[in-house]
Amino acid sequence: MIDETEGCIEEFYVCPSCHSRLEKTRETEYQCAREGLVFPVIFGIPDFRLLGSGDKAEDGRVNSLIEKFDDFNYEGLARFYADSFGDRRAPDLWKEATERTVAALTVQTEKYEHMKIHFAQAGIELMGKGSALELGCGTGGMVCILAQKFERVVGLDAALDKLILARALAEQSRCINATFVCAYAEHLPFAHQTFSFVSAHDVIEHVGDQLRTLLEVRRSLQSGGCFYFTIPNRYSLVGPEPHVNVWGVGFLPRRWASNYVKLVKGVPYEGKRLPSCFELSRWLQTCFGPDFCRVYVLPDGALPAASVLGRAYRMFLTLPLMGLVVNTAGRLIWGSFAVVCRRD
Repeated sequence: MIDETEGCIEEFYVCPSCHSRLEKTRETEYQCAREGLVFPVIFGIPDFRLLGSGDKAEDGRVNSLIEKFDDFNYEGLARFYADSFGDRRAPDLWKEATERTVAALTVQTEKYEHMKIHFAQAGIELMGKGSALELGCGTGGMVCILAQKFERVVGLDAALDKLILARALAEQSRCINATFVCAYAEHLPFAHQTFSFVSAHDVIEHVGDQLRTLLEVRRSLQSGGCFYFTIPNRYSLVGPEPHVNVWGVGFLPRRWASNYVKLVKGVPYEGKRLPSCFELSRWLQTCFGPDFCRVYVLPDGALPAASVLGRAYRMFLTLPLMGLVVNTAGRLIWGSFAVVCRRD
């Protein structure tokens, strides 16, 4: 992780409520003098969540991970976490989530390859200078990849236990220019125009207020900075709802979705709001207005970038009219959206 005095990341910390500068009153605490808020630093990770730290269940997970931190490498710690705290009500989802967590770097490398494709389609160079922010970084796979491209990278997540795992992966990968912050995306604890690049892979559908999150991202972006995010399509016809692997969820009224998923899969369906292409367009118009925005479609993870089909898909998009056809028709039915925004 970054040494805060050398990396100067703390100079960009602000109160997530009023955006005033924070004072580091001691090694384990930041304080907002204007509103009297105190934010602890836990295992080297500042906790800027406005509603306070997690519940007792999260405290237990965090303490267990800290206790075992030096006993395992990243893979061992990830498997310990999954075995100890994973939700086994749907065994197939638990197994998939476990393997995805263990293979964080491989999974995120595929996503980075798709991101490069969409920046090329948009005619924008994926910048490798300045500071980058990964929203909803989870266990830190994308942070480690971006740390090879940017001078400094910050991984942000609302789950402190996931950030303990992210720290383990970053240390194992020797990402000395990466640091981690626990906060809500709707209330970013960073000064205006801090980052030259922000990304969020399959995160925006989980936040409580999508519009506020997008506005916060725009506030934190430098002029000319780029924001890239992916989000599942509510009305996808090419695959099931990706979080629970159940078909047809998006076509039901939202108030029926949780009961339907619980009936079919036996797990709750809460804290997710997948947009249609029209709702996504409204978000972008409201939050980014005249700024540059392009929406592309993703093959929903079914075409790994290095596979034969993945390479064929990329070639198909380069044909004069095919890319336009795929993106125009695909926005209505395809599995996921990829959005490239540049702040003017």
